[in-house]
Amino acid sequence: MTHTYKISGMGCDHCTVKVKQALESHPEISEVTVSRNPDKAVVTMKQHVQTDVLQSALDKVGGYKIEES
Repeated sequence: MTHTYKISGMGCDHCTVKVKQALESHPEISEVTVSRNPDKAVVTMKQHVQTDVLQSALDKVGGYKIEES
């Protein structure tokens, strides 16, 4: 299953790399594409992962906020 999320707090291309790596660290996530303009992440999952779990992963790498779009 694939979900698209709005990501806030990204200010540069390095931020997209940090967000991608943080989300990919979850074992149920198989693929992540992060872009700016618009700031979003397209996440492919083996099983659904709750948004608060994804937020916890992002909290470890910076001040990013994830929300369903």
